Amino acid sequence: MTGVFDSNGYLKIPAIIGGVKKTLIIQWGQGNNTPSATSQTSYPIPFPEKVFQVIPIGFQVAGNQQSFVTLNSTTPLDKFTWNGFFVPGGTAPSLSSQAGQVSCRYIVIGW
Repeated sequence: MTGVFDSNGYLKIPAIIGGVKKTLIIQWGQGNNTPSATSQTSYPIPFPEKVFQVIPIGFQVAGNQQSFVTLNSTTPLDKFTWNGFFVPGGTAPSLSSQAGQVSCRYIVIGW
């Protein structure tokens, strides 16, 4: 195990499923948006076989603002793609046009 107490980290859990030894991996971390485009965030380590689920959430980077994240793809096995939307107080959401304006925090599970 490594990275357990870091802001980007992972935990490996050994298991036997149907008589076959597998290692469940839980990872977490944070990535910043790419301006006016789809963003990619790499996992701390690549998954050896499959990504089961990515759970992203937008992180508010400044007061009186909201951030939203939409998940686009969970492949390949070393990263996911997402879009970050930014909402200044009282306005409609729009694709973030400035780097780092939206932060995506995530938990991902796979093996």
